[in-house]
Amino acid sequence: MTTHLKVKWPDHHIVIELCQTPVVEKWLLCIQDVIENNVPPMITLGAPFYHAYGGEDQQLKKQAVQEINKAIEDVNALVGDGKKFPYHAYDDMPWTQTNLMHRCFTTGQLSQTCWQLGLTNQQKLQSKTIPDSNMLEWVHSIAPHDFEIWHCWEEFSSANNRINKWIHIYEDQSTSARATQFLDKTIETYGKDFQVVNLELDVFQSDGLKWYNNQQQVDIDTIHSSFPDDADDCNVILMKSITGKDYFQCFQEYDDPTEWDIQNVGKIKGGLTFYPHNDALKHILYSGDFESWYKSYGLKAEQVHPVPLGKIVEDTIDYTTLKHSETDLNTDGTLAIASQYKQMRYELI
Repeated sequence: MTTHLKVKWPDHHIVIELCQTPVVEKWLLCIQDVIENNVPPMITLGAPFYHAYGGEDQQLKKQAVQEINKAIEDVNALVGDGKKFPYHAYDDMPWTQTNLMHRCFTTGQLSQTCWQLGLTNQQKLQSKTIPDSNMLEWVHSIAPHDFEIWHCWEEFSSANNRINKWIHIYEDQSTSARATQFLDKTIETYGKDFQVVNLELDVFQSDGLKWYNNQQQVDIDTIHSSFPDDADDCNVILMKSITGKDYFQCFQEYDDPTEWDIQNVGKIKGGLTFYPHNDALKHILYSGDFESWYKSYGLKAEQVHPVPLGKIVEDTIDYTTLKHSETDLNTDGTLAIASQYKQMRYELI
């Protein structure tokens, strides 16, 4: 029997016909817990080609470069005689440089013993068979012991996360030719850019931690078996919760899709993403250079594509009114949705 999720607001609703797949079964466990515990949801809006909109605020980028290098100085002081952070930030640095630094942050934070794993091509292939739940153990099994920070983990983690924070700020002010080309083609074909709607959980505390963190894990075979025959007709997908990046972000940022921290599924937490325009996902996945790009690395669609949750079969939202508030904030500090969409609840039917 097909299950539907109804998302209700005072004056609008959508109904999603859910896929009958192993990933959706896991996701349903999460959304049922959200409903039973009255976990507050939130809506965030975005665009798939977000790096086509880089503001290129040069002053902010210069500040980001300074802050990244300050944080690098701090982690280098903490590792003592150990291996220092291998890169530095500089003005007008390209995506290749921010990608290198970003991966060092991720590797250092997860391994706690090194900045770089130094993976062989065979190990990169192996990483694509490791589920998110086993990734920490796998990284620890191969990570070199390049520094010792157990005695100062909190200080190290704080400084390392500042590297990550300011790299994100720098990247958010950077444009990508790939994203711009995708956006231009979309506007040429459809007359406007696509909107992306994320339904997630508004559960951040003042210290930045979450008071609710129920989640499910899946193995690689479960992911690969969760693309039904009508997957291309689905416009609702599993919201990403990934240690590194998904493949579309990787494509826009000129990163290496064979790296260990590029995934299409991490943890399942009950969030979902949908595209109001029915052709949006097909356009993203098939009409541009994205498909030829990932296939050139020997990757398959089920490794790369976002995992479908279902398709919208009823929709009464007036998307001209679905906008962020100018003043209200979510608990994570992002702009909240406009007041008429704040009161949202889920119902399984």
